[in-house]
Amino acid sequence: MYDHKEVEEWSERFWQENNIYSKIKARGTRRFEFIDGPPFVTGEIHPGTAWNKCIKDSILRFYRMRGYDVNDTPGFDTHGLPIEVKVEKKLGIENKGEIESRIGIEKFIKECKDFAEQYRNIMTQQLKRFHIWMDWDRPYITFKKEYIERSWKTIKRAWDKGLLKEGDYVVPYCYRCQTTLANYELEYKDLEDPSIYVMFPTFEDGKYLLIWTTTPWTLVANLAVMVNPNEIYLEIERDGKILIVAKKRFENNSIFRDWHVRREFLGKELEGLKYKHPFDDLLKFKFDRKVVLSEEFVSMEDGTGLVHSAPGHGEEDFKVGQRYGLPTFSFVDDEGKYIDVGDRFKGRLCRDMNNEIIEILKERGLLFRRETIKHSYPTCWRCKSPLIYRSTHQWFITITNFRDRMIEEAKRIKWVPNFAMKRFVNFLQNSPDWCISRQRYWGIPLPIWKCDRCENVTVIDKIPDGLEDPHRPYIDQIVFKCDKCGGEMHRVPDVLDVWFDSGNAVWASTGKDVVADFIVEGQDQIRGWFYSLLGSGMIYYNKIPYRAVAMHGFFVDEKGEKMSKSVGNYVPVEEILERVGADAFRLFGLSNNIWEDLKFNWRDLELAKRELFVILNIAKYLEDNHRSVNYVDMKIWDKWLVARLNELKKVYIDSFQSYEYYIAVRALREFIIEDLSRFYMKIVKTNPSSLGTLYHVFLEVLTMLAPITPATAEYIYQKLYRKHHLEESIFMRNIDDPADYDSDLLRNMQRVRGLISEILEWRQREKINLRMPIQEVIISDVSIYPFKEIIADMINAKEISFNKPESSDLSYDGIEVRIIVGNLVDEWLYNEISRRIQFYRKQLGLKKDETIQLLYDGSDAIVEVIDKFKSELAEKTRAELVRNVGLSDGIRYSIKDMELILKKA
Repeated sequence: MYDHKEVEEWSERFWQENNIYSKIKARGTRRFEFIDGPPFVTGEIHPGTAWNKCIKDSILRFYRMRGYDVNDTPGFDTHGLPIEVKVEKKLGIENKGEIESRIGIEKFIKECKDFAEQYRNIMTQQLKRFHIWMDWDRPYITFKKEYIERSWKTIKRAWDKGLLKEGDYVVPYCYRCQTTLANYELEYKDLEDPSIYVMFPTFEDGKYLLIWTTTPWTLVANLAVMVNPNEIYLEIERDGKILIVAKKRFENNSIFRDWHVRREFLGKELEGLKYKHPFDDLLKFKFDRKVVLSEEFVSMEDGTGLVHSAPGHGEEDFKVGQRYGLPTFSFVDDEGKYIDVGDRFKGRLCRDMNNEIIEILKERGLLFRRETIKHSYPTCWRCKSPLIYRSTHQWFITITNFRDRMIEEAKRIKWVPNFAMKRFVNFLQNSPDWCISRQRYWGIPLPIWKCDRCENVTVIDKIPDGLEDPHRPYIDQIVFKCDKCGGEMHRVPDVLDVWFDSGNAVWASTGKDVVADFIVEGQDQIRGWFYSLLGSGMIYYNKIPYRAVAMHGFFVDEKGEKMSKSVGNYVPVEEILERVGADAFRLFGLSNNIWEDLKFNWRDLELAKRELFVILNIAKYLEDNHRSVNYVDMKIWDKWLVARLNELKKVYIDSFQSYEYYIAVRALREFIIEDLSRFYMKIVKTNPSSLGTLYHVFLEVLTMLAPITPATAEYIYQKLYRKHHLEESIFMRNIDDPADYDSDLLRNMQRVRGLISEILEWRQREKINLRMPIQEVIISDVSIYPFKEIIADMINAKEISFNKPESSDLSYDGIEVRIIVGNLVDEWLYNEISRRIQFYRKQLGLKKDETIQLLYDGSDAIVEVIDKFKSELAEKTRAELVRNVGLSDGIRYSIKDMELILKKA
């Protein structure tokens, strides 16, 4: 069986002892600029991380073997809240304030850096075990000084272009992590929330504006009600109460079944209508609330057609509020607790107040209806807490200034699959300005200084002289003199959005103004890395910084569900490596359609491992039998195999170059198993002259296999081919363009193989053992005459003739076939006896050329056949056969109902 540990450990040892990776790095001439999407260093690698890196590694190995000088620098994303959260847990920090008050920023930053380095080393060692050939000695690490400085250059260019702005904006906010998030960072989960209809009293007795909300806590911050000016609204009445609702919502909502329409009118008539806050007496903030108009943000799809507006706690509310001059400050603080808006609310966590606010409305008779709703709600991608929307002072890149240009750029590059471009463009069409500031500690510091006196702003793109570590708190100690008023300029205390770190990877990792030829990541990066690279590239280059991008699916369990330790469906990479090995995992993963989820299952992994065993067996056969490295007397089946190889090479090269590598991997697997193992090997075993063809073709197969299963390919190359070839490693061989090939030959052989399969199925139906020769097969199609010998060999027929038969036993693809079985029992017995003698030789451990004297006896029919073909058997089995009547202590073999007894003399 295939011993993956022996094969992979041997190859790894060979590569290291002979410095193969470094030698290969020096060979390329043309440049291939690959940029690695950096994984977060927050723990040990997931099998999905290994799959991602195996995809990259196979493509990089392919391009090296095509003569390219490949940039294979691995990356590590080392900043951000994912690491801060881990360190907080380690240090027992329960809230953000403790970082400064109890731990100190300097110690906290050191812990974050140590954590990042620890897991970077762990991840590196794990990825190496999957034979990932990247420049692990020189990775790019986002916390390194040079990476930070190159990222600052992007900020400086944004400032110089007038794209960097500050101001109050409503943004997603995590009160657990106490920082903002960009829209593309949001993770949505199905959560259950209140769904309530609330009556806002107008200044006309008995008349109310009816609104609907799933965030009762935001009612505290209500300053307006939005209606659509172009929709029809109704006054509806029941029991002396009058409600104002949209006509379309009235007609489509059963809750209004017993209400009667008083009048209808256009929404624009409601503009300026004043109303009372439902619990104005409990709030300190006094404001004249009224109806405002919004065509774009008032939908008729749900609710009542009247939208409660809290400009400090909703993106759409904020935009409409700006038009109407409404205040946009936040009613909650950094911890998500209400500020001093009223004694009943002050200091209370806002989302925890939902039920109490509903009770207040109920007590006052203003709760029209209460339900619950299960809806998709944004959560923090780091700590998984539900988010709130909150007005905060932030720094932004004004993406909206060049969003149309981003869309144009996204459309002009190569996408794999092509539909990924449509997803990306759809996302870009609604992308807001990029909030790049975060109120945290472990990240690239914003390179922005502001004057304490006149608020003059300076943005730098070089680390100040003498500053070895540009992180907080050291960078915060740098003070500049204002060139306008002479005052002191201190750094804005925020750090950069961690996605901005990786968004600079192209130039920050290479130190050069280059464009990536290729990137590949999972489908979640449509709104992640693919987006941040594009945004940063537009600032830095005025264009998209990559030429081709591939999007792969997720790594999931057999049911298609996300792997999770808590669910119990998670399989650690160590278990995979122990049970089947890295090459089997690679073969399994790289066979998957790139954009589909990779469903983990042991069955397919074991199949991949068995196929590696088949490859090893072919190599062993060649090692045992091959004597010449030259082609000898090529038969039609040999010419077919060479043509088939060149056809495969074309598919293989085209697929890798289009980044649809899985097509190449599947085609290669089919060639090895179907064409070589199950078909051609049968020919070789009865036609030793074909060993030369097999030898050369198999070397080409190994060369193509090398990017996919590197350890197995190297192991076989060194054991079988190295003595005849100059290349020190299989990875120093080139994957050359295919030669021209005879398509007609391939089509004809395909027909012949189909015909052979049909005849073999006929034998099976007729219960004629394959070792029992058929007397004659008559075939109607003379065009396949050149394949006569191979047909006879495969179906075990004494004679193949080409005529139109008077009657047929089967037909295939227009070919009529007549089968004459005949009576060839002696020949069948001869083959069976020969097989038993060969097996006995193996049991005795004899060499192939070693002769032996054998005593024999058995059933009369068997003895007759041995006596009849004694000389032929002696030549074929290298055994002198001597009859020993009554032989009783030999090895006994059963052939149908007969017996053969053999004993070494």
